[in-house]
Amino acid sequence: MFTMKNKYLVLSLLCGALFFSVKPALAADWYVDATNGSDSASGTEAAPWKTLGKINSSSIAGGDTVYLKGVFDSTNLLVLDATIQGVSASNPTTIQNWVDETPILQLTGNEENNIDVTGNYFVISGLQFNNNDSFLTQSHSIYINSDSSFIQINNNTFKDAFAGVKLDTGANNITIDANAFANNYYGVALTNGDANTVTVTNNVFYNNTGVGIGGNTTTDLSIVNNTFYNASAGIYLVASTGLIENNIFVNHTDQAIGIGSTDVMTLDYNMFYNNTNVGTLIPSAVGEEYVSYSSLADWQVVGYDANSISDDPLFTSTTSGSEDFHLLGDSPAIDVGADLSAFVTTDYDGEARPQGSAFDIGYDENVVLDSNNDTPAQVKGVKVPSSYKKSTQAKVKWNETDNATSYVINLYKYKTKTGKYTAYKTYTISDATTYKTIKNLTAGTKYKVQVRAKNTVDGETYKGAWSDWYKFTTKK
Repeated sequence: MFTMKNKYLVLSLLCGALFFSVKPALAADWYVDATNGSDSASGTEAAPWKTLGKINSSSIAGGDTVYLKGVFDSTNLLVLDATIQGVSASNPTTIQNWVDETPILQLTGNEENNIDVTGNYFVISGLQFNNNDSFLTQSHSIYINSDSSFIQINNNTFKDAFAGVKLDTGANNITIDANAFANNYYGVALTNGDANTVTVTNNVFYNNTGVGIGGNTTTDLSIVNNTFYNASAGIYLVASTGLIENNIFVNHTDQAIGIGSTDVMTLDYNMFYNNTNVGTLIPSAVGEEYVSYSSLADWQVVGYDANSISDDPLFTSTTSGSEDFHLLGDSPAIDVGADLSAFVTTDYDGEARPQGSAFDIGYDENVVLDSNNDTPAQVKGVKVPSSYKKSTQAKVKWNETDNATSYVINLYKYKTKTGKYTAYKTYTISDATTYKTIKNLTAGTKYKVQVRAKNTVDGETYKGAWSDWYKFTTKK
C-alpha cells in the first residue's frame, strides 16, 4: 500500500538522487589567435577563435581560462561581464597570455577601454597594452566599473594610455601586482572614489606624464614594494586610508607623495631620491593651502616616514629606451625594508622575499647569484599540449634550461570543497630530460604545475627560480 510514509520516503530518495547526480561544471580552456584563428572554429588550442568579441558570444563559464596571442586592434575590445565571471575569488575566470606569447591589445582611435570589467572574479595576466593616447580621449587599458569585485591584474605591461588601470566608484577587493606602467598619464587611477580594499604591490611606474597612482576617497589602500620613477608625482591621494611602505621614489617634479592633510595613512620604510618635494599635504577644505616638504627630514618632523631613507637606489639602468629598475648589488635599498609578508612573498620577477636579512625596498628583491654562475635559469615554456592531455594522465613539457642537470616538478590539485589548489605531488627528474608524464590523475579535474631547474656542481646544489604556474584540466 502506498501510504503517506511511502510517499515521503520516495520523495526523499528522489531528492537525494537529484542532489548526488548534480555535478559542478568543469573548468575549460579556450584559445584566441588574432592572426591565425577563426570565429567559426571550436576555440580549442588546435582550432582557436580569432576575435575577443567571440569570448562574450560563446559558452564560456565561470572558472574557465582564455589564452590569447597575436595583436588585437581597436576592433577587438573585450567586456568581462557577469555572463562569464568567475565562480568565486578562488575560482575566477582568467584571461591570460598563451604560453610563451605576449599578446598585444591596442587602441588606435577614440575608443575608451581595451578591457571593460563589469563583473566579479576575474584574473587578467600576461598581456601588453600599447595605446596611442594624446591624453585627451581618456582611454583606459583596463576599466573596472562600479562595484566590480575580486579582480586580479598581474604581470601585464601598460603603455601610452590616459590610465593603465582605472577603478570606478565602489570597486573593491582589487589586486594589482607585478605590472609595468610606462608613458601613461595615470598608471593607476582611483579618480571616481569610493573604491575599497585595493592592494598595489611589486609594480614599476616610470615616465608617466602625470601620476603613478592617483585618486580620492579610497579606503583600505595598500601600496607596497613598488618603484616610481620620473613623473609629476609618484602617489597623489585625497581622502584615503591605508599604508604606503617599502616603495622607491625617484625624479618627481612636483612631489614623491601627496596625501590629504587629514588622511589616516601610514607611510614608512620608503626611499626618496632627487624629488622636488618628498611630500605634500593636500588641503581638506577650500581656502587652505598646500604645504610641501622638500627634504625627508622636514617630512619626518610632521610625522611621516620615520624609518625611510634619502639615497640613490642604484638602478641597473635609467637610460631612455633601455630602463631597468632592478637593484645593483650595492644598492642601499637592499635589506632595509619592513617585513610585509602579509602583502608580498615574492617580487616583480617571482623571486622569493626576502633574499637576505630583511625585505628590499622597491619592486625588485635583489638575488645574489653564485660567483661561478652555476645557478640554473628560470624554467620557461611549461605546458601540457592538448594531444598529451588524457583523462588520468598528462605529459608536462618545458624548454631546455641553461645549467640544468635535474628538475623538480610541483603539482597542485584543485579542491572543489575549498575552492583552492592544494599541494598534491612532487616529482624529481634526475637528469636534463624536459618532460614528465604524470599518471594516476583524476578525470575532469583541474591541476596546476610548476617546474624548477637544479644544478649540482662539486657536491653543491644550485636551484633556479620556479617557473610560472601552468593550469590544465584533465579530460572527462
